[in-house]
Formats: sequence, C-alpha cells, structure tokens
Amino acid sequence: MLTKLSGSTARLSGGFSSLSTPRSFLAHKLALRRNGFCLRREAGSYGQSEVVDSVLAMDSSSDGGPAASRGKEGGGLYGDKDSLRDVIDQIHSVTSRMAAKTEAADLQISDAESNTEACVSLAARLSGVLETLTDADSTLSNELAQIPPDAQNKERTDGDGRLVRWLYNIHDEASKAAYLSKAVSAGDGKGSQVGASPAAAAAASSGGGSVGNSGATAAAAAAAATRQQTGSPQDYGRPCLPGLPEGVVGHMGAFFTTRTATRLTRVNKETRQKATDSTYGVFRQFAMTRDETSSYEKIRKLRDVKHLVNIRAAHVDASDVVPCVAELLEKSAETLEELHVSPVPSDPIFGLPVARAPGDATRFPKLTQANIQSEKWLWHISNRRWALPALRSLHAPHVFSNFASLLSTSTKMERLEAEYIMCEADFTAAVANWPNLTTITGIEIQMPDKFRHDLKDLGRINDLKDALNQHWGKPESKVVPRKLCFVVSDPMIDDEYGQGEDDLRGIAEWAAEVHCELEWRPRSGLTVDCGETWGAPRAPTGLYGEIAKQLASEATEVDLLLGGIPLHRSWRDKLIFTHAKYIDICDTETSASDVVASIPEWLTEREGEGQTAASRHFPALEHIHLRLYDVVLSELPSAPSKLSRFIAGLRAVRKVTLATVRSFAVGCELLSYLPLPSLEEVSFRPPGHDHPIDSSDWPEDVPAEWSLRCPHIEHMTCPVEDDEWQGQDQAARLTDLRSLVLECFEHLKALYTMAEGCCWVQHEGNYLSMKLVAK
Repeated sequence: MLTKLSGSTARLSGGFSSLSTPRSFLAHKLALRRNGFCLRREAGSYGQSEVVDSVLAMDSSSDGGPAASRGKEGGGLYGDKDSLRDVIDQIHSVTSRMAAKTEAADLQISDAESNTEACVSLAARLSGVLETLTDADSTLSNELAQIPPDAQNKERTDGDGRLVRWLYNIHDEASKAAYLSKAVSAGDGKGSQVGASPAAAAAASSGGGSVGNSGATAAAAAAAATRQQTGSPQDYGRPCLPGLPEGVVGHMGAFFTTRTATRLTRVNKETRQKATDSTYGVFRQFAMTRDETSSYEKIRKLRDVKHLVNIRAAHVDASDVVPCVAELLEKSAETLEELHVSPVPSDPIFGLPVARAPGDATRFPKLTQANIQSEKWLWHISNRRWALPALRSLHAPHVFSNFASLLSTSTKMERLEAEYIMCEADFTAAVANWPNLTTITGIEIQMPDKFRHDLKDLGRINDLKDALNQHWGKPESKVVPRKLCFVVSDPMIDDEYGQGEDDLRGIAEWAAEVHCELEWRPRSGLTVDCGETWGAPRAPTGLYGEIAKQLASEATEVDLLLGGIPLHRSWRDKLIFTHAKYIDICDTETSASDVVASIPEWLTEREGEGQTAASRHFPALEHIHLRLYDVVLSELPSAPSKLSRFIAGLRAVRKVTLATVRSFAVGCELLSYLPLPSLEEVSFRPPGHDHPIDSSDWPEDVPAEWSLRCPHIEHMTCPVEDDEWQGQDQAARLTDLRSLVLECFEHLKALYTMAEGCCWVQHEGNYLSMKLVAK
C-alpha cells in the first residue's frame, strides 16, 4: 500500500474513528428542581436574538410592577393563562398566610394560661371555620381539575419567551400537605430576612407588625429564638420563587447570564423587587457569553436601564468590544469592583472604538481586580483612558506602552501577571508608583546565545530594578516576600550557553537582598542544540544553571537539533522537560549515523524499570515531529540504538508527523520504535515539490518488526504525486481516486474490513478517506 501512496493527500483511518468534522454548537441547560420548583436556562444557536432589546429595556416602567407579558399586550397565547396564574398566586398567598398563622398559634397554646371555658369556646368557633375551609378545599380541587391539559405543561414550548416559571404540584396531596405545614408568608415587601423564623415573622405580622404588641407574639418570638439557640435547622418551606429571601434570589443570578436573569423581573411584583434590589439583586453582576455578542451589537443606545448602572462584577465573554457592553461598564464606573474578560482566539487589533478626547477620562474608584485576556479590550481601555486608582491585581496577555502609562495612577497595585511585558520607559515609570507591589510575571528578556553574544536587555532590566528598589529596598519592607518572573524569548541550550552570567549576577544578588524570588520560563519553545561539531562544554552552575533547569521544566515545545556532538552529561539533571507536549527532531544535513551518535546517552534514560517505563526527560510528550531528510533506511543502525531507545521511552505519544522524510520505509522503521498499541494520527509530508517521497527505498523483504511493533494507526495522511493521475480534470482525478481506494483495500483486506471509503476533489488538493476495522 505504501509504495502506491507517494502533491495531493490520501487519508486512511483505522478502527471506527472517522475523520474529524466540525461539530454544531449544542444547546446547554441549567436546571434547578426540588419539590416542584423549576428554574431553567436554555441557550442554543437560534431563538435568542429577539430577546436582547427587551433585556436592556426591561426597567422602562416606573410603577414598580412586572412588565406586561407579550400575551396580554397582543392578545396572544398567554393572556388568559397569565390571568389564571394571577388568581392561583393570590390563593397560594392566602393559604400561606393561614398556614403560618396556625403554626404561630400552635406555639401560643403551649404558653397560654389554662382556661377550659375559653378554649372550648374558641374550639367551637374554629370548628365552623374548619368546615368552611374544608368546603373551600374541595371546591378548589374540583375547579383546578378543570385546567386544560396544555396549561399544565411544565416545559418551555417553542416561541415561548418566558423562560422562568414557578410550578405548584397542587394535585399532589402529599406535597400540598408538606408545603402547608412549612410555608412562609410571602408578602409584597422586602421583609423576608434570612435569619428570621417563619413562626416569629407570622406572629409579628398577625399582631400588628410589632413583636412587643402582645404577650402571645412575644412568646412566639421567644420560642423561635429558643429553637435557633438549640441548633435546630432553619426551614423556609418549599423552594419556590414567591417567599424566597432576597439573598437567595441574589445568588440565583450567578447561574445565568444577564439576559436570562432578566426574566425574574417578569414573574411578579415581589420577585421583581428582590431581583432588582440594589443590595441583594441579580443585577449586581453582569455576565454575557460569546453566543450573545451579535444580539448585544444590535443595541445602539441605552435608555432607562436603571438596574444595570450599579454593576459590581462583570464577566464578559465576547468576540469583540461590544459598544453597548462597554457603555454599560462605564455607566457603572462608581460601583464596579471586578472585571473579567475572556480570551478571544485570533484577536487582531482592528475596528476599535474611537479614542476618547483628552481630559475626559472615566474614573473607576472601586475596581480592584481585573482579568482582561483580550487584546482588543486592553486597547479599548487604553483609548478610553480609564483611570484605575484602586486596582490591586491585573491579569493580561500583554502590557504595551500606552496601557502601562494608564497604570501609572494605579498606586495600590500588588500583582501584575502577563504573558509578556516589554520593559520600556513607560512601564518602568508606572512601576515606580507602586509601593505595595509584590509580584510581576512576564518581563521579557533575551539571553545570549550563538546568535546574540550580549545581554542587550540588561539596561532596561537595571532600570526596572532601580524603580523597584525605591520601595523594596527600604529596611522595613525587605521582609515581605516578592516574585519577579522573566519570560525568555527564543532560549537555546548550546555550547554558547552561559555567556552574560556576570551581567545578571548583580540582579540575582539584589533580588536576594530584597527577599525576591526569580523565576524563568520560555515565551514559546526551547531549543536544545546537539548539531554543532566543536566541543560540548559542561553545564553551568549557579544562576545560569538554575535558569536552564526552570526553562526546561516550563517548556511545552522543544526543538532538538541533531547531527553534531551530544551535550555533556552534566546537563542530565537540568534538562527534564516535565511539561513538554511537542518535540521537533531535526537533523543538520548529516548522515543517519551522525544523527544517532549526537543523541546524548542520558536522554535515553527511563523513569523506572522494564519495557513500560517512560522517558525520564520527556514523560508527557504527545506529538513527535520528525524532520530527517538526510536519513536513509540503509544507514539507520539496527535496533536497539540510541535513537530507538529514545523514541521507545515516549509512551504518551498520540500523534506523529513525518515531515521531509525521504522514504516511507524510513517512516515505518521509526514508527516501529514506538512501544504503543495505537496512535491517533500519523502524517507523511514530502520534503518539497521538487523532492517527493521516495517509494523505491521500500525493501523487498519487509522486516518482521514492522508488522509486529508498528502501532495501530487511527488516521494516516500520505501525499500522492500529481504525475500519477491519468486525467487533468476533476472527474478524471476522482475516478483515479476511486481506483486507489480499491487498490489500497486489496493490500489490506487480509487484516481489515473497509467500513467506509470516500474521496473528494477540491481546489487545494485531492483527498481519499478510508475507515478500516481490524478483523
């Protein structure tokens, strides 16, 4: 099969795994259910854009009541249903108050004076009330049984914009009895407090609103206090929206975006008051998701949004700087305390809002924490000249010059964490104004190597040290622990590593004096150069030795250059790539024997004993990218060799890319070194258009190790030469692809069953896909 697959691309997949395809966005739900209460949020790809205008115009009414439903406004689907719900709500409120009063009365009986005549008289009168209530209960049950079946549907129907419902299982006698024995007086005001007893509250309300108005109410309150002191659990009754304390309603807002939480304002007057409360309400937080971006973008002006101007915490996950959202944040400048902006993939800086005129900055006096992972938002904040005097913690992908100037007024700054920070004059000037600073991560630095023979960033690092020393160098502040994290651009471990140590030694000594820890991590990957042919010096000790150790530990990508002299054994304990997921192994235009000889012996060591032991230096490697153009099969030494032992220890590998290999035979030999039962993906890539993969290197006698040791491959991609196609148009190429499918299957049918095969011709290439199932 491999001799025939040698321009375009053919893909083979084994097992039942098929080619990856884009997945549609799945609707997600958040549901809370208990004793008949249901609050559900549904978000999908469709059906929400029409809600946003009503979300931000939700509070335009000034009467304090809920906004009218759409059914009533237009005489539509929900007009009659809403009136029926209102009547049921009123009945529920009456029964709740009655249950609370009887519970309070039960507490009064135990403390009342023993008066047989009065008790008998009262019992006789209450018997008449009980008979009336029994008749009313029977009548209510008969009437509720007449509700049409559709009106009892508890699920949201298509087109229903009211996503919040409160449900009562009236026909469930057990639930009704449990509820009536535990209910809380709902009321219309804000009097429900989290720490108040239901009995005490009911007693107070029945006695005229004052606990001291009668001995009975005082006794009820004392009994309730006794219950709390004995540690008995507080019971607030069945969890439904009417009667929930303000604090509970406020916490519910954490489960929804602002658009969804807006429905709470349309339930009833009481729930609206609690939802919009300035102390406990749900609009103290603002939250939006990326799928809501387009709906918010349709809003050009904000009018009468009185409950979205006191935001305390904002969580923004948007694909762009939405003007409506940015204006909301600026309207809440006096109250905003936290701001979180999610990262945006492919975040180019264009189409940004126009910069604010000089002298018209917006002050955020309470904003203490900001986690802004979008470059667009950073530019927006800089252009609008936000003033952040209370900022204590900032997380950002990058701190550029203009943004650094803005931070010069943030005199309370304690932590600044970024992916990288250019240590320029504006940033250094801002740092000089931060007396409480303890942590900076992301300071960019370039270290000397064979291409850069001096530490050109030393001057800027010294300027930063002088700015920090104004505060850190004071005797009274030297006991405070601090940390500086440097990000090294394009670090390389080679025979030149260690130059410039004298320049950095002064920084290290100063850091020790001011109780500051120094950390080092690569900005991207780390290069290990074993491709040079002039000596292998020992690994440095001291500061540069520690830097190398930290760079290796933090690197997620490693480039390994082979073909020269292996690194000295003294590097063994410093170069352990704990977090490396990707390695690019490249030769330096040398023979296969030179490539194998240049691998350090200590790099083949494993952690543990036996064939299943993983590599000591690459325990988590998942993707191998091999670029060995000058290696031919006949020159590869027989296994075991340093190359085979090194690859054999990579037990976490899932993907292999064979780029610029000269032949398929070399690829099969390298794959046989992996001690894995399967691989998710293998890709063959030709060295170039002028250097196709050689098929003539295929041996007449295929080594038995290839069939025994090569892992099962779920997806394989191979190039097919353009000159192998008989036709030039798409139809002819498609015919050739079909023939290739059948030819490939002829080679594989002894071991596999072809569950599916397809081929397609596109402008960028011709593709073949086969789904194979092992017999």
